[in-house]
Amino acid sequence: MKKQNSIKIAAYIGLAIVGCLLLTIILGWLFIKPWTAKKLNLAVNENPNLSYSISYTDYDMNLISRTASFKNLIFKPKSDTLNNGFSIIETQIEELDISGIGLFDLFRNKFTANAIHIKNPHITLKKGAAKTSDTLAKKPFEHLIAIDHLKLSGGTIQLRDSIGINSLVYLQNFNFDLHNLAVDSTSLKDKIPFRFENYQIHYDSLYAKINAFYTISTLKTSLDKDNLDVKNIHLKPLYSRTDFQKKINKETDLFEVKNSQLHLSKIKWTMNKEHLEFSASNLLLDSLDAVVYRNKAVADDTSIKPLFSKKLRDLNFYLALDTVNIKHSAIEYIEQIDFNTEASHITFDAFNAEITDLLSGIAAKEKKKKTKIKVHSKFMNNASLQVNWDFDVNNTSDQFTFSGSIHQLPTANLNTFLRPQINATTTGTLEQVFFNIYGNNKESKGDFKIKYHDFKIEFLRKNGQKKNKFLSAIGNLFVRKDTDNTFNEAEIEQLRNPEKSFFNYMWISLADGLKKTFLVTNSKQQSKDKD
Repeated sequence: MKKQNSIKIAAYIGLAIVGCLLLTIILGWLFIKPWTAKKLNLAVNENPNLSYSISYTDYDMNLISRTASFKNLIFKPKSDTLNNGFSIIETQIEELDISGIGLFDLFRNKFTANAIHIKNPHITLKKGAAKTSDTLAKKPFEHLIAIDHLKLSGGTIQLRDSIGINSLVYLQNFNFDLHNLAVDSTSLKDKIPFRFENYQIHYDSLYAKINAFYTISTLKTSLDKDNLDVKNIHLKPLYSRTDFQKKINKETDLFEVKNSQLHLSKIKWTMNKEHLEFSASNLLLDSLDAVVYRNKAVADDTSIKPLFSKKLRDLNFYLALDTVNIKHSAIEYIEQIDFNTEASHITFDAFNAEITDLLSGIAAKEKKKKTKIKVHSKFMNNASLQVNWDFDVNNTSDQFTFSGSIHQLPTANLNTFLRPQINATTTGTLEQVFFNIYGNNKESKGDFKIKYHDFKIEFLRKNGQKKNKFLSAIGNLFVRKDTDNTFNEAEIEQLRNPEKSFFNYMWISLADGLKKTFLVTNSKQQSKDKD
């Protein structure tokens, strides 16, 4: 009898416990959900420290599973103010799911969660106008926020101009995963106001108007802690060559660049209080196709053109790329004297280059290594071109060496450049050309030698079609036809014009060697064995 009573008592106690749990769940559903919704409204929409408001069509919270879910979340600014030059016009989120919420942390002004998943967000930003203070923007995040896994999937991001109409940036199917995210009053003092460990970012396509003259677009892109992969990069001018000339008041190159693949490996980056630090083991540019156009009819740009070593030395951040590889690429330089004549063309095909120790000035002081560049290419369709170029970023006089060779160049291939430039064409073959130039930001010196045969120049009449027999006859009197299977040699010596680029500097140095070895009056021919 006593045993039966004990069983009944235990059953009643069990039923009471279950009943309490059910009552708690029901009360939680009836009261906790609206209470948390009210607290959320007070914390966000009626919080003077927040410049944004939120709304949603449905909200669900489960105390037992410690989860929350929002449907059709809309995030809008309370006024047309901006933070750091940008404002969020509107963010629409199809669904936001939170799991593993730290319930007790909420009572200690902390927010912790195992995971947050933001599904199909559409973020629209605007550029320009006034700024809100950084203090106001950071105020809501002074208490601890800790999330083990933050995930965003299927997003689009659009940046509009200050009017809010024209698109400046558009990112499609944007996805990222961020692990061990933490924000607190200490991290807010850093340039990156949050801490994290691993991350993965990928998107399908990017379009951006980077300035008044160019857009850039990419396709599949992925980034993680160690690697970056970008497919089908296209830097595209907004104007035709004719229209571009009308937009500029001094000589400016117009670029179009396509690159099928960019890969960065073993990336390391940090943001300290002084500067950004960025390093990588290897940068690969595969199938790069670059066209550089210059119109000489526009006024010269008389600004000082620093050499590459000074450009790197003056970078205000730490940059260290162990190796840069450019493969299967092509470069074309086009120069227009005026629109009444055809443009000059210089081409480099099957272009391959290796750059070692590409360093900024900050990194060069630490590593104390020279930057070295090796190039192998086809020049003007047929000729083999090799170049070795090195410089020390730390050297304030910008000392460098630039050496190389050209083999088996039919001079008729140069006519696409010579005809528009000097109204002349040539025949013959440059069998071998060797050059060794060393210099600094003031002057260059070096050695030049060449072997060629059957060279002949033909000057044209003004119409560019018929031969000018008189000028051609005079010209060929002063040019050696061939080197009789030996090398003509000369010493190079040139002063640099600081208003011109490094490549102009090398061109006038090589032209000095060509002039001295081709012209009868200047040539110092020396017989050399073929070795």
